[in-house]
Amino acid sequence: MKKLIIFFVLIFQCGYSQNSDYKKDALKLYELSGAFATIQYAKTTISKVIPLDKQALFQKDFEESLPQFYDDIAKNYMDVYTHDDIKAMIVFYQSEVGKKVAKNAVNLLEKTQASSKKWADGLQSKLIVYLK
Repeated sequence: MKKLIIFFVLIFQCGYSQNSDYKKDALKLYELSGAFATIQYAKTTISKVIPLDKQALFQKDFEESLPQFYDDIAKNYMDVYTHDDIKAMIVFYQSEVGKKVAKNAVNLLEKTQASSKKWADGLQSKLIVYLK
């Protein structure tokens, strides 16, 4: 019986360690992809509409919200990708072209938002014709 309990404890620890490494790698991938920079971009953008006298409180609330957000992001990555997939993507993001992709993430986000707005504005005027 004692050997059986030890066996289950070892299996649990091994599984927990692998899952912990998987989660760490998922978050590492998220960081390497440039996504952390987009979070800071969002923080800066949102901060612009917060009154100055409430900025410090907003910054605190924003930072306090991140651990749960990162847990959710890690879970999402782990739901979609295997640990081996994530490891392969980490290798990509550590390459020169991967670093370039990450470095340009915020710039690309800004350009994509502008393109999306332009497209949506044009589509909206066409949509009105169909809704009459």
